[in-house]
Amino acid sequence: MRAADTLKIEQRKRLTASRVRGRLSLMLDGPAKRQAMADYNGWANYETWNVALWIQNDEGLYMLAKEIAESKYSRPYQGFVDNMKDCDIHATPDGVSFESRLLNTKELDAMIRELA
Repeated sequence: MRAADTLKIEQRKRLTASRVRGRLSLMLDGPAKRQAMADYNGWANYETWNVALWIQNDEGLYMLAKEIAESKYSRPYQGFVDNMKDCDIHATPDGVSFESRLLNTKELDAMIRELA
């Protein structure tokens, strides 16, 4: 087997493409995946990362969070949750509850404040 073929096989092992709800999601395999999942891109945990990801990448959620940020709520994430409950939406499309005890609301408050 040539070195180039070995490299391609290793690249395929490390990088797998999968379709998730019509979006291309790239997932790492092996040690890189474990490291990425351990870090959650700097967020406290998976739940906080997932909620932040949806707020920052879904236009409707982003616009709501931005409006809340500009309204100067003392606890902006709680304002976001209250608005979501009014719309009868209680979780991200991935199933993470907006009121999960695992969420780091201080990080989410800071993220929403930065949208103003």
